[in-house]
Amino acid sequence: MKKSLVRFFGSAVMICGAWVGLPTSAHAQAVSLFIYADTVPGPARQSVGPQVIHVVNEGSAEATGVAVTFTPPKGAKVDSACQVDHSPGGIRSYTCLVGTLAPGEKADVTFSISMTKSGTADVGVDANCDQGSSGALLSITIF
Repeated sequence: MKKSLVRFFGSAVMICGAWVGLPTSAHAQAVSLFIYADTVPGPARQSVGPQVIHVVNEGSAEATGVAVTFTPPKGAKVDSACQVDHSPGGIRSYTCLVGTLAPGEKADVTFSISMTKSGTADVGVDANCDQGSSGALLSITIF
């Protein structure tokens, strides 16, 4: 039986996690990837950043196959070392492979973003691991 765990902290946080059920002769292991972000507001037409998405394994077992994907709004310019995937309609997503996180281990995904107008840039963030996945919205203020 799998149970997804989602927790929000501030305006841009999520958890990707699942309880992994083992045979009754073994103890269950927990994987909980806690994801939060440091956001920096900035002026329009200029790069806002760096934005940092943090991934922390708060569980008691290794999280394997960890990847973070973020999708900025259409028209946003993004500077990132992550792999870019193009979707129909001009939508781009960026995927960073993190790998395995031991319990208590943290990984960071950094990017910069710019828009041509002021307002809020909503960036969808998904954390995936072999044990589960979840998503949240990261809001970046551009003035």
